[in-house]
Amino acid sequence: DDSPPPSAETLRALGSAAFQAGAFSEAETHWTSAIEMEQRDGAKTGKGGGGNSPPPLLAVLYSNRSAAHLAQSNSRAALSDALSAVGFAPRWARARSRQAAALAALGRTEGAALALA
Repeated sequence: DDSPPPSAETLRALGSAAFQAGAFSEAETHWTSAIEMEQRDGAKTGKGGGGNSPPPLLAVLYSNRSAAHLAQSNSRAALSDALSAVGFAPRWARARSRQAAALAALGRTEGAALALA
């Protein structure tokens, strides 16, 4: 097969479909591949995700993968990915909510409250 590999955006969509179907490990695999592709291709790391500007794709991918980790009870990995998402989009509410959810799952409720402040 000589077809080009799927784009990071295609992998994001495949991961989202898998997540919605409850296939969390499959979703994680798609999002990991998309993250690696974005990083390899030199994606911009601008600080978006505030106001009306959309968050950078890497922020979305890390946020999504954080949710997949959390769905599989892997709270530490969920927190790591949530922090990466926050790093790419500090004002993006979804990234902050992923951080708070991971902290809460780790029993760090004060930190979770601060993440949402």
